[in-house]
Formats: sequence, C-alpha cells, structure tokens
Amino acid sequence: MSKSENYELSDSQIKGGLKKALLGSIELAGYAKDILERNGNASLSFGLYFFAIEEYGKYEILRECLLDSVKRHLVSKDVFDTKKSKVNFKKALNALPKEIHEKLPIRLSSDSQSEMDCFYLNWDHENEKWKVPPKIDSSQLLESITAFERHASMKLDTEYDSQSSVKPL
Repeated sequence: MSKSENYELSDSQIKGGLKKALLGSIELAGYAKDILERNGNASLSFGLYFFAIEEYGKYEILRECLLDSVKRHLVSKDVFDTKKSKVNFKKALNALPKEIHEKLPIRLSSDSQSEMDCFYLNWDHENEKWKVPPKIDSSQLLESITAFERHASMKLDTEYDSQSSVKPL
C-alpha cells in the first residue's frame, strides 16, 4: 500500500483509538440491548449490534499495530471507511470468543448486507420484490449482546489502568 492509502499514527494516537473503539462498541451494544429490553424492533437492534462488532474489529486492528516496535504505525484508511467496514467485522469475528458469534441469531459472513437491510428499504432485483429485514430471534440476540458487552467490558477493565493508559502487551 502506498503512503497515501494509510494514516501514520503514533503509539499515543493508537492507544487513544483503542479506548475509543472499545467504548464505542460497548455503547452501541448497549443501545442494541436497550431496544430489545423495551420490546423494540429486533432487526433494528441487530443492525446496531453489527456496528458494535465492527467497532470492536477496529480495536483489534489497532491493537495489532502496537506489536510493531516502530515510532509511526501505518494504518489503512479502509479501517475507518464505512463503505469498507467488512474488514473490521471479519477481524472482530475472528477475535471474539466463540460463544458470542455462535449466539448471533443469523449467520453472517464478511460480505453480508444484513446489517444494512435492518435499516433501509431495498429492492431485490432478482426476485422482483421489496427486501424484508432479516427475521431475528430476540432472545438469542440478547444472549449474544450480553456476552459481547461482558467480553468488551473485561477488555476495557483489564487493559486500562486508573490513568486511562493502555497496559503493555
């Protein structure tokens, strides 16, 4: 990749991003859980949860940068491009404990469009009809979200000391 396709980030900038990504993923998962607990739309909840998992993927990608002992880390701009966020989702699924993605109410792949189908009206050209949001098992989704929140919160608790700095690897 050429330099223009990457951001050059310092350790300090990476560490700040790590905490923001974890906090963001926990917050999105919390909103998704809140929707379910209020008997809201499970499909909408799933869409937010999908985004929480993508944010967690950013955390994993940035965390790997700290393994390199360089002054400036090259981070692909694609990591922060919402149109190319499937890389983040795939990274998260590979890093998260099995119990979390096994409890997802529908099977996803890194090229899935299910999260967008939760939010937007789309036309299915092949079948010549409107797409419907995926059917979501609310209780299974709630189990997955709860396990995700627990995992991400433990990461936050164990990796940050009282001064909000990242503990060494």
